[in-house]
Amino acid sequence: MKTFKIIDTPWNTIAKISCLRNEAIETVVRYYGHNSVRYPEKVLQKDEALALSNAGFKLMVIFQTTNDHASYFSYDKGRYDGLRAYHWAKDQIGQPVGSGIYFAVDYDATIEQIHNNIIPYFKGVQEIFIKSTGSESVYQVGAYGSGSVVNELKTHNLCKYRWLSESIGFNGSREALDNGSYELYQKFTSNSKICNLDVDFDVQNPAGNDMGVFSLSENG
Repeated sequence: MKTFKIIDTPWNTIAKISCLRNEAIETVVRYYGHNSVRYPEKVLQKDEALALSNAGFKLMVIFQTTNDHASYFSYDKGRYDGLRAYHWAKDQIGQPVGSGIYFAVDYDATIEQIHNNIIPYFKGVQEIFIKSTGSESVYQVGAYGSGSVVNELKTHNLCKYRWLSESIGFNGSREALDNGSYELYQKFTSNSKICNLDVDFDVQNPAGNDMGVFSLSENG
């Protein structure tokens, strides 16, 4: 799988670092949110962030619990998730100010749901991030989902980074991929393992758009 340089995974990668380097992986995407019975290692911890950074990898993070149905999303829920993501990034990881935190919309939302549920959710996230500094967002907001979701949020200045899900049949996704309206694209592959690790493979926009990645120092 050396054609891919970016992976996302809900599993701890520390034991796979040497293998991932040999496979030419450059960026590892991990999660904020909550562990689960299915994914007990889902949430990124400081030791893993440091180990990856010290090995030369870039990190990217996404907040997700379920985030897979319209009723999950609301202004108040956005504030709640934004606050949890902010404190995990700042207090537990030491994520550098100005880097990105993505928030998932993991289903094929309709235009009505985007406007009634998802836009208010991202307004809540953005409000928390801005209030944390009193002026501008301490972390840049990214959105994961369909082309319609990520680009509608971009139009409303509610996200800086756009990550297209692998479900290319979702609303607006084929168009977004064709016209380059994204920063990252999660590409479906028949083999979703590398170094015996369950992953998804991701492709950066060929234009080299900033994706909000970061790394930590030894004392970070």
